[in-house]
Amino acid sequence: MTARIHQLLTAQLSEDEQVLWTGRPSGSAYLARNWMLSVVGAFWLALTLMWVAGVASGGLPLPFYFVAIPLLGIAAWMIVGHVLLAAVELPNVHYVLTNWRVLMTYGLWRPRLRTIPLSKIAELDLCPRANGYGDIRLGLELGYWDGARWAKAGVSAWGPHDMVLRGIPACAQVYAQLTQAIRAGDPGGPKAMGPPPAQP
Repeated sequence: MTARIHQLLTAQLSEDEQVLWTGRPSGSAYLARNWMLSVVGAFWLALTLMWVAGVASGGLPLPFYFVAIPLLGIAAWMIVGHVLLAAVELPNVHYVLTNWRVLMTYGLWRPRLRTIPLSKIAELDLCPRANGYGDIRLGLELGYWDGARWAKAGVSAWGPHDMVLRGIPACAQVYAQLTQAIRAGDPGGPKAMGPPPAQP
């Protein structure tokens, strides 16, 4: 954790707030989180190359080749572009769980902060992966405004308003700790809160 991120996080914590867990994503898990996009990009690239081959074999004018330029750009983004951006962002991604809330730093060029009070978490979902790694999705209470995203009524269960802790080592233990922290403040707890799913 860089000094800048440490300062950003500690400046948010109050004297009575207790840090229960800190972590950051696994590098490989974080970079590979959108691997399906790379697969689609490979198909997109193949179709683009087929277009270029068809233009060449048909002896079509030069402007037809220009069509392939934006298509190749899209393919490059889908295959490797999003991975490179994730690699740039990875050093700025850190997670902190306290007895009051969940904090996450993120951002490409400078770290930004997002905080979610535990009382505003309506649902939890654990997505375990290989070797004990996994993602934990925090579904927010409808209508909650956290300064970054707004959980609107009518949005799907895991919409863009939710917070996702990605690529967490020992994710089942973190899930249990997060569940316990939420129930400590609200005995009813969020919906869909039970024991974590079995690891595949």
